[in-house]
Amino acid sequence: MYCDLLCIRVLMLSVGAKSVEDQCNGIEKLEQKQLEVFLEK
Repeated sequence: MYCDLLCIRVLMLSVGAKSVEDQCNGIEKLEQKQLEVFLEK
């Protein structure tokens, strides 16, 4: 459910993704990067 909500937000901002699953995969990678940066600080 959390991923679905994020996908909807990203789909409204970006048109480049081929499918909702692509958006979710991209979101998960972004979240991982944000976590890594947060942990580094």
